[in-house]
Amino acid sequence: MNGKSDSYIVVAGGQNMDIFGCPFNKLIFRDSNPGNVKIFPGGVGRNIANNLSLLDEKVKFITIFVSDFFSEYLLQDCIQIGLDMSE
Repeated sequence: MNGKSDSYIVVAGGQNMDIFGCPFNKLIFRDSNPGNVKIFPGGVGRNIANNLSLLDEKVKFITIFVSDFFSEYLLQDCIQIGLDMSE
């Protein structure tokens, strides 16, 4: 931090859930393809806020959430990584 305990950086931007799917075998179009699906918190604003937080900066993150599972997951992730979500 820059020495001022009351200073912070504001990041206003998007957040979203990145969903990545990979089939176990060669992809067969227009058919079922067993495989793995992974989800990761993402979005340009969220990623910038996260990286600033990793640099020990105090960060307030302003974004929009809707009422669904992914938004609740993303909100809890932002809180867990140390972002101030009070705004």
